[in-house]
Amino acid sequence: MSTRLHSGAPPFSNEEFEEKLERFRDLIKEITLQGYEATPEERRQIITEQLRYDQFSDSIRQLFGSDIRNQNLKNIYRKISTNPDAPVDWSEIFGLLHPDQEEATENYGLPEEVSVFTVGARRRIGEAAGNRKRRDVVQNIRYIPGQDCYLTASQQGSLSVWSASKLRLVACADIREKSWVTGCDYLPGLRRVLTCTERGLVIWDIRAKSNNQQMFVIKPIEHSPQCCCYLPPAANPFQSDNPKESNNAYDDILLFGDDQGCVNVLALSASDLTVKNPTKDRRYSQSENYTINPNKLTTPIRRRRLHNDWVVKVKYFKDLRCFASCSPSSSKSFVLEEVERLLDDGPVRGVAISKGVNAFDYCARSNVIATGGVDKIIRVWHPHIFSRPTGKLMGHLFTIVDIVCNEKDQHIISLSTARVVRIWDIHTLTSLQVFSDTEERAGEKRIYSMLFDNKYDRLLTGSSVLDVWPLTRSVQDTMQVPHTHDRPVSGLIINAELQQVITVCTEPTMKVWEIEAGKLVFQVHELHGRGIEVTSMAVDSSGYRLVTGAADGSIKVWDLGSGQVIKTSLGKGTGDDDEYAVVSIAYNLINGVRHLIVAGRGNSLLLMRDSNESTELEYVYSFKEYLRNTGSTSANSLSSETSFKTLSDTRRSRSQITSAFRKDQVLSQHEIRSMTCLTRDDLESYIAIGCHSGAVLLWSLNNRELIKIMLPPVPSRSHSRSSKRSGKLPRTVPLVNRAVNAVLFLVHKRRRIDPAYLERKAQKAKQEVDTSPRRSISSRASRASRMSRASLAQSVAKSIVSRQDGSPHLGIDSLQDQKVEDEGTETETEEDDLTSHTIEEVFEPVLASCHKDGYVRMWNLQGELLLELSSFMSKDSATPITSICSDSDSKYIVIADSKGYLNLWDVSNFLMNPKQANAADAVDQLICWRGHLTRITRLGYISSSSLIISAAVDGSVRLWWGKKGRFAGFFGQQRALSLPNSEETAGMLVQPYDITEAPFVPPHRSDKIKVQRSMQRKFEYPLVFDKHKWKTFRRSAYEAQRENESAREEPEDKKWFEALVKPKIEPGSVETLPKSEGRHGAIFGSLPVYKLSTEEKPQMPEHLMLLPRQSDKDGRGKFRAINHFLQGGRALTKAMEKDQKRKRLPPLNTSRSSPPNLLLTVNKQ
Repeated sequence: MSTRLHSGAPPFSNEEFEEKLERFRDLIKEITLQGYEATPEERRQIITEQLRYDQFSDSIRQLFGSDIRNQNLKNIYRKISTNPDAPVDWSEIFGLLHPDQEEATENYGLPEEVSVFTVGARRRIGEAAGNRKRRDVVQNIRYIPGQDCYLTASQQGSLSVWSASKLRLVACADIREKSWVTGCDYLPGLRRVLTCTERGLVIWDIRAKSNNQQMFVIKPIEHSPQCCCYLPPAANPFQSDNPKESNNAYDDILLFGDDQGCVNVLALSASDLTVKNPTKDRRYSQSENYTINPNKLTTPIRRRRLHNDWVVKVKYFKDLRCFASCSPSSSKSFVLEEVERLLDDGPVRGVAISKGVNAFDYCARSNVIATGGVDKIIRVWHPHIFSRPTGKLMGHLFTIVDIVCNEKDQHIISLSTARVVRIWDIHTLTSLQVFSDTEERAGEKRIYSMLFDNKYDRLLTGSSVLDVWPLTRSVQDTMQVPHTHDRPVSGLIINAELQQVITVCTEPTMKVWEIEAGKLVFQVHELHGRGIEVTSMAVDSSGYRLVTGAADGSIKVWDLGSGQVIKTSLGKGTGDDDEYAVVSIAYNLINGVRHLIVAGRGNSLLLMRDSNESTELEYVYSFKEYLRNTGSTSANSLSSETSFKTLSDTRRSRSQITSAFRKDQVLSQHEIRSMTCLTRDDLESYIAIGCHSGAVLLWSLNNRELIKIMLPPVPSRSHSRSSKRSGKLPRTVPLVNRAVNAVLFLVHKRRRIDPAYLERKAQKAKQEVDTSPRRSISSRASRASRMSRASLAQSVAKSIVSRQDGSPHLGIDSLQDQKVEDEGTETETEEDDLTSHTIEEVFEPVLASCHKDGYVRMWNLQGELLLELSSFMSKDSATPITSICSDSDSKYIVIADSKGYLNLWDVSNFLMNPKQANAADAVDQLICWRGHLTRITRLGYISSSSLIISAAVDGSVRLWWGKKGRFAGFFGQQRALSLPNSEETAGMLVQPYDITEAPFVPPHRSDKIKVQRSMQRKFEYPLVFDKHKWKTFRRSAYEAQRENESAREEPEDKKWFEALVKPKIEPGSVETLPKSEGRHGAIFGSLPVYKLSTEEKPQMPEHLMLLPRQSDKDGRGKFRAINHFLQGGRALTKAMEKDQKRKRLPPLNTSRSSPPNLLLTVNKQ
């Protein structure tokens, strides 16, 4: 065999070609980092940062020659850098296979009826000018991660800060500059906002709260700034110039582009933003801006010209460690290069596009750059290949002004001057949705800026107003009802070993799903034949063996790796009735051999062997159906009263425990509905079965015999009493269906550090403190000498920090504080393995049974009823509980009912002490939410990712993340699953499309107890003035003056206390009269009547009131004199003397005379 690359090229022999293929495979493994223990995403980032296209092409050409086409090499390079796990065949080098055509056939897009953004849910945040009443437009929008807020800059100079969580205005300021604003960004080091205008740079302190805020303006700048962006500390371009001063000379670095095509580097420090001479600069008030000369900055501005026209946008991409800038110039339209190239004259990588580039953005997850401009075409580029674009997106009819990327969904969002927004899929390069802002409003209607928030899944657009367009999944996830199967889902099981979820419907169709991405692995139709329903499933400990049971009693064992049937056991039924159906099935290891525990098949409990040596399932034995003989008792079943606690019903009841030992056919009286197993290595293993009658049967797996029959409590007689009061006929026992739908063993586990290990660490720390040099640890030695051994152990215990996965480790800071190293001694290289010192405390198992009457009952292995749980949704009517699940440590349980509600409970405190007196207060219902509109059939819990999986009759399998009922998606959706990392980054709470009820958080019992205690607490507020408390707030001179007044004996707070005293009423001033009459009412008729006696006001004498009022001047003068006399004083004499002189009256006798004599004299005259 010989292979020829092209015509004219020398052929390869078989040996040479096989050698080159082997070297090619080794090269691909080395490039894609196949031997490294890293995730594909981490390997993709390493390949993107380290692998260059020229290096890759040279390596391939050294193997197969220089005649290989560049296009083929670029296709392979893009394939490796995008997906390191993608298979690479040697035929792709020679162009014999085109994998792009195969990938194009796969449907990555969304259906036509699914919209990416919910246009109808658009929300108006505010005006462009903030709280300023003027017409303006939003020129730029930025998101501040540390502050969790949005920053907007209007064209006329209004800077506004909006809360991202509450979507409301937080702060607003005016830059007070006459030039237009062109861009803005946040400086985290200085904690200030930088705004670039056409004439300079304005810096505003975002923490200032006053209306007239002082701002710093850097001007005049040689060229007009047009855009700006912040550079993180990792992109420091000045480190190579002066490493000693690079970290201390400035606090923040930023880039800004100007109108001459230059990209400038500006480094700012806190010393640059201080007033140098405050005494000389008094002319600058807070209402004016403080001007800073650019030549007087600590670090001068550095610039380099990269474009032939003005710079439209400049951004920094931390994943690429490069900056990018664009310009309308056709010669240098787009530049992507490292920041260090701005300080030298080295070559830069750029793209020349006709009519230039107006906008661009980078998608880190897809590793592509999208550019757009006046030519109305969006070009998709690989960051390291600028020879030709990877793809083109055409659809806009007007100029593209802005582009943003959705990292989670890998979408490109573009905006045109016609207010039209288009969403594109990066994988398929197709348009997913088109919408426009057609609202008629006053002011500017054109959209100038756009921002996509990946945290809250929303799009922000800025025009004369600021609008928010939420993603469909942030409102209802999708515009369609979640759909996984075409028929009701009857089974769900989690394969933890392979990270898969197996679901089956009544059709029957089995589907295997991948948990991480939610993709379908494979599916099998008609597992047990046409029209035969699968009733039960189980997976062994290895994860590669699946067993299914059907309605006809048949059992099949499957290989999950290949999807083929390994073994089959035929049933006796036909599948039409449930008489021979396999109700439940489980795997169990006995002496290292796999065994099956089968419940059903004619209402029996069987044990079957599934060994590797045999090709068939072997029948072993049937479990005994009579109770264990516990002593000399009667033949009849006994019932003993036990005390238990009810959570949602305060009625008293009695639990009946049947302990008969007679050889009766117990299963003939109790129909099996559910089963669960508890396998323990060194202890006795159990099997619990729930029956249709409401009884729970407990079998011993070791002895193969029945131990207990636990019956639910009988309702008390209080029900009949209440019925008598209501007028209805009394009933002794209400007819309530208490069938058991599910049973589950709860084994709570708690991990803690070994106390002996803590004691050894404390002793070791004490020895190090005692033996350390006194000059280095004098303070620690004095403190350690006073510490006891218990306090040392407690300090070591506090340094132990638990990891997220539950395994504890020592905190680095705490160990550094405790560890004291002697000078000249060698440091310890061996670290303690805390996992070996971790004690796993396992508590006694508790059996939980879900009943059709709406209760979850907790039983111990002795058959005593410990607790009854009921959701708040089932108080009025008994909503049947259909399923239950728990996490791996049995700290939380999730129960579901027939109405589609899910309830999350914290039962850790109860399981640690099930027989405590306040067992009802030990459990806490965390949240309740509506997951489905129909009955929930199965539940699953994945502890590693805090994921709850629910399957219902509506045919959907839905996923819920966290402890707040957050909808994460469903199996069968088009987009990949994206689970949040924490509650802080989870974003807004979303719900499925068919659910309109919000989650309900019931009040915690601990909060109720605190409120009750606070209401019972009595507070006293004595009127005591503590002068020593306020002594520090007094002036020293005033205090010294008060101390010198030793003669003063009155208290300092005498006036203060006198002001608090109520006014006193004289005893004689209030006179009590008999009570009023009854006609005034029941209240006012019985109240006493008080009469206040007041002094009589002085009245004018009658002879003075009878004096005539004459209209002439003489009469008016007489009346004025009389009034003055009554008022008293010297004014009377002066007034009478004036009238005497004017009217020539006889002289007035001013001696002591009575007013009547005076008045008679006046009248006579």
